[in-house]
Amino acid sequence: MHNTRVGSSFCDVRSETPESRRVALSAGGLSVDGGVFLNKGFIAEGELRMVGAQLRTNLTISGATLRNAGGVALNLNRASMSVMDGSELRPAPKIRS
Repeated sequence: MHNTRVGSSFCDVRSETPESRRVALSAGGLSVDGGVFLNKGFIAEGELRMVGAQLRTNLTISGATLRNAGGVALNLNRASMSVMDGSELRPAPKIRS
Protein backbone atom coordinates (compact mmCIF):
# COMPACT_ATOMS: atom_id res chain seq x y z
CA MET A 1 0.00 0.00 0.00
CA HIS A 2 2.96 2.34 -0.44
CA ASN A 3 1.91 5.89 -1.35
CA THR A 4 -1.75 4.90 -1.71
CA ARG A 5 -4.51 7.50 -1.36
CA VAL A 6 -7.86 6.52 0.17
CA GLY A 7 -10.68 9.03 -0.30
CA SER A 8 -12.69 7.90 2.74
CA SER A 9 -11.83 5.49 5.57
CA PHE A 10 -9.77 2.28 5.62
CA CYS A 11 -10.74 -0.81 7.64
CA ASP A 12 -8.90 -4.14 7.92
CA VAL A 13 -9.50 -7.25 9.98
CA ARG A 14 -6.36 -9.39 9.78
CA SER A 15 -2.85 -9.05 8.40
CA GLU A 16 -0.47 -11.97 8.80
CA THR A 17 2.71 -12.87 6.98
CA PRO A 18 5.09 -15.80 7.11
CA GLU A 19 7.61 -15.56 9.96
CA SER A 20 10.38 -14.86 7.45
CA ARG A 21 8.90 -11.58 6.14
CA ARG A 22 8.44 -9.68 9.40
CA VAL A 23 6.16 -6.98 7.85
CA ALA A 24 2.42 -7.60 8.23
CA LEU A 25 1.24 -4.40 6.58
CA SER A 26 3.43 -1.90 4.76
CA ALA A 27 1.64 1.42 4.31
CA GLY A 28 4.43 3.97 4.02
CA GLY A 29 3.19 7.25 2.57
CA LEU A 30 -0.45 6.19 2.92
CA SER A 31 -2.84 9.15 2.67
CA VAL A 32 -6.36 8.71 4.08
CA ASP A 33 -9.03 11.43 4.03
CA GLY A 34 -10.95 9.66 6.81
CA GLY A 35 -9.77 7.34 9.57
CA VAL A 36 -7.89 4.06 9.66
CA PHE A 37 -9.57 1.34 11.70
CA LEU A 38 -7.46 -1.69 12.61
CA ASN A 39 -9.35 -2.65 15.74
CA LYS A 40 -11.79 -5.13 17.29
CA GLY A 41 -10.02 -8.33 16.40
CA PHE A 42 -7.36 -6.99 14.03
CA ILE A 43 -4.25 -9.18 14.25
CA ALA A 44 -0.84 -8.25 12.85
CA GLU A 45 1.90 -10.88 12.94
CA GLY A 46 4.94 -8.80 12.03
CA GLU A 47 5.54 -5.07 11.78
CA LEU A 48 2.65 -2.73 11.03
CA ARG A 49 4.62 -0.11 9.09
CA MET A 50 2.97 3.28 8.53
CA VAL A 51 6.06 5.45 8.06
CA GLY A 52 5.11 8.90 6.80
CA ALA A 53 1.37 8.09 6.68
CA GLN A 54 -0.94 11.10 6.60
CA LEU A 55 -4.29 10.38 8.26
CA ARG A 56 -6.74 13.26 8.14
CA THR A 57 -8.60 12.09 11.23
CA ASN A 58 -7.70 9.09 13.37
CA LEU A 59 -5.85 5.81 13.74
CA THR A 60 -7.91 3.37 15.79
CA ILE A 61 -6.13 0.20 16.92
CA SER A 62 -8.07 -0.38 20.13
CA GLY A 63 -8.42 -4.06 20.94
CA ALA A 64 -5.94 -5.04 18.19
CA THR A 65 -3.25 -7.68 18.61
CA LEU A 66 0.17 -6.55 17.37
CA ARG A 67 3.05 -9.03 17.55
CA ASN A 68 6.54 -8.89 16.10
CA ALA A 69 8.92 -11.13 18.04
CA GLY A 70 12.14 -9.25 18.65
CA GLY A 71 11.13 -6.23 16.56
CA VAL A 72 8.96 -3.13 16.36
CA ALA A 73 5.25 -4.00 16.14
CA LEU A 74 3.99 -0.53 15.13
CA ASN A 75 6.15 1.95 13.22
CA LEU A 76 4.63 5.45 12.99
CA ASN A 77 7.86 7.31 12.21
CA ARG A 78 6.98 10.68 10.57
CA ALA A 79 3.27 9.77 10.50
CA SER A 80 0.62 12.37 11.31
CA MET A 81 -2.96 12.02 12.50
CA SER A 82 -5.42 13.95 14.63
CA VAL A 83 -6.07 11.23 17.21
CA MET A 84 -4.74 7.76 17.95
CA ASP A 85 -6.71 5.28 20.04
CA GLY A 86 -4.54 2.37 21.13
CA SER A 87 -6.53 1.31 24.16
CA GLU A 88 -6.60 -2.38 25.03
CA LEU A 89 -3.74 -3.33 22.70
CA ARG A 90 -2.65 -6.95 23.15
CA PRO A 91 0.12 -7.63 24.04
CA ALA A 92 1.84 -4.34 24.87
CA PRO A 93 3.75 -3.88 21.59
CA LYS A 94 7.02 -2.12 20.90
CA ILE A 95 6.08 1.14 19.12
CA ARG A 96 8.29 3.54 17.16
CA SER A 97 7.00 7.05 16.58
